[in-house]
Amino acid sequence: MLTKIKKIIKRLISPYDKFSFLSSGLIRNNAKILDVGCGNNSVIEIKHAIPNCHYTGLDVTDHNLNQESKLLMDKYITTDPKTFSVAIKSFDSEFDLVISAHNIEHCEKQEEVLVNMLGAVNSEGLIYISFPTKNSVNFPSRIGTLNYFDDITHKGHPPDFDNIIGILKKNNFKILYQNRSYRPLLGFLIGFLNEPFSRKKNSVLRGTWDYYGFQSIIHAKKI
Repeated sequence: MLTKIKKIIKRLISPYDKFSFLSSGLIRNNAKILDVGCGNNSVIEIKHAIPNCHYTGLDVTDHNLNQESKLLMDKYITTDPKTFSVAIKSFDSEFDLVISAHNIEHCEKQEEVLVNMLGAVNSEGLIYISFPTKNSVNFPSRIGTLNYFDDITHKGHPPDFDNIIGILKKNNFKILYQNRSYRPLLGFLIGFLNEPFSRKKNSVLRGTWDYYGFQSIIHAKKI
């Protein structure tokens, strides 16, 4: 019961983030999922939302992955950054869902990576994409990344939101949800209350991203 309540609260606070998308009922319980850029123990959140999914994680290194994460993965692939896009291309219409949560801004060939991710989605399949908003270059610098350039592994400037939407439509994807600067109401209010502490600690706290609208988020379906 407690877990159920926690899930409901998380969806209320941020109704269109990755966890809420995974918990929305759009994705079948035995779905094949490709997590592109699977660091920070992402598999734990995904398996918590969809326990019986078949999970494939793809990354260029073991980035903040504990032993539990590696045991939860059904398949784990690491590849050289230069062949990262090629590795994605090898998955031809294989997955019910492709997740790219704060991955694309770390890639050298961003458009090529995006197109190859779209090619990995099967008919009627889904894709979830999130990345820093264009305006994040003007946000204050904080530990945990609030200004785009806080993260030295970010490439160039933030991905172009309109260009990504255009590529999705060109590749026969229907946009289910789009927000170029995501500010969910409850998350925004939590961030507003935490902002004095965030400034004082010079650190990203719960709700900080929602208060500033740090993320661009897109949900789309292949048609």
